[in-house]
This record gives sequence, C-alpha cells and structure tokens, in this order.
Amino acid sequence: DMQQVIGCDINRLHVDWVSRYLPESIMVFQNSSLPTLPLADESLDLITAFSVFTYVESFDTTWLMELRRVLCPDGIAWLTVHSDRTWHEMAPDWPLYQALKDNREFKVIHEMPELPQDRTIIRWRKERSYSANVFYRESYLRRVWGRILKFEDMFPGLPNYQDVVVLRKH
Repeated sequence: DMQQVIGCDINRLHVDWVSRYLPESIMVFQNSSLPTLPLADESLDLITAFSVFTYVESFDTTWLMELRRVLCPDGIAWLTVHSDRTWHEMAPDWPLYQALKDNREFKVIHEMPELPQDRTIIRWRKERSYSANVFYRESYLRRVWGRILKFEDMFPGLPNYQDVVVLRKH
C-alpha cells in the first residue's frame, strides 16, 4: 500500500522550503485563504493543520466541509486551535501574547474571564487574509464543528499555547 504525503501552505516561502529541503516524494502546493483544495474526494486518511485555524477568521465551517470532502471515510483531522484554555492561561512569555499585547482590541478584552464570543477574533492587519488571531470556545467546537465532523477529543497544550482538536469523518 503506497503512502503519499501532501503538504500545502498559504505562504509561498514555506512551500519553497519544503520543495528545497524535504524528500522529493512529498507533493507540496500553495493554497489560498478560500476554502478549496485541488484534491480528489475521499483522497486523504489524515489531515493535520498546525496553527491554521488559529488564523481562520472567516469560513471556518466551510474549511471543515472541504476537509470533510477530501477525507476518506473514518479519516482523521488533527487541528490546532486557540481555545478557552489558551485565553485563560496565556502568559506574557508566550509568543501569542507578545504578538497581541499592543493590539487595541486585545487590550480591551484580554482581562475578561471568559472569551467574549464563541469565536473571538482579534485582527492585527486590515484587508488581508489570515491577518487575525482566532480563539474558539470548546463548546462552539463541539456544537458547530461536531456537526460537520465527529468531535473525538481535545488535547490541551500541544504546543503550550494551542490545543489539538481531533475530528473524524463519520
């Protein structure tokens, strides 16, 4: 059974780095912020998205539908997010805090004990894709994402400032 590794990134420099330094057997392409992938239906057994949904300020559910489309039956999506836990435990020595500390929106809400919304978006650039940090309530992930893909589990602190959400195509 042949295994194929496919990678994609919105950042062309990352795509070029993979092409230059990782084995030629890895197929890599640049994607856009629009929720569409040039992959066949039910063509992937496993999808990992590290520090992707932490920036998806629009179309999170549309992206999940696209992941559902390309996942094989019983396939797994391993996605990292900024969660309620991230919000509560965020410390000044975290890169995330350093990136947000001077943001006007963050200054207003960062002392709140709870995330202000199911999806709390802190924008740091205007008129550009992936120009925000997004924090998700776990209840939102279970309730909304769980309608698209089965919510299997959530693991805190992988890495310390993100949590892993494990979803399965049912």
